Amino acid sequence: MKTNVNNNKNGLAKKALLLACGILVVGAAALGVGNYQQTLRELETREHDALVLDRLGQAARFNILIRELNSGKSAEARHYLNVALADDIAEAKVLAADANPGTVAQATCTVGLIERDEKAHPDYYATKWSPSAPAASTIQVARHVPKQ
Repeated sequence: MKTNVNNNKNGLAKKALLLACGILVVGAAALGVGNYQQTLRELETREHDALVLDRLGQAARFNILIRELNSGKSAEARHYLNVALADDIAEAKVLAADANPGTVAQATCTVGLIERDEKAHPDYYATKWSPSAPAASTIQVARHVPKQ
């Protein structure tokens, strides 16, 4: 009879230990899921912030262009657009290195079209300015890189 009681106690102790381990595993999993969701929300917020800042930067650049065009400074506006275009193409080429194949194909096609237009109309796309050409010192291009 005593061995039956001891066996029951050992069986209950094993079941209690398994139950405690199960509770710990479920608790750890819930904690991990909570941390994952919080990290995902933070990443989405940062991505949204970067998108907002990028759009504001574009709006500021367009504002500069409108101001230059309205004040009769079309040469400065053209120079500004050429510099911005060259900068955007260079940045797109760097970013395309880490992109998926579909995006790389799209980037290659777009850059090819722009380069074809540049060859057809080199006077429109004068991104290389000679030292004799006046520099547009009143136009500055600023990029905001979000902190990580």
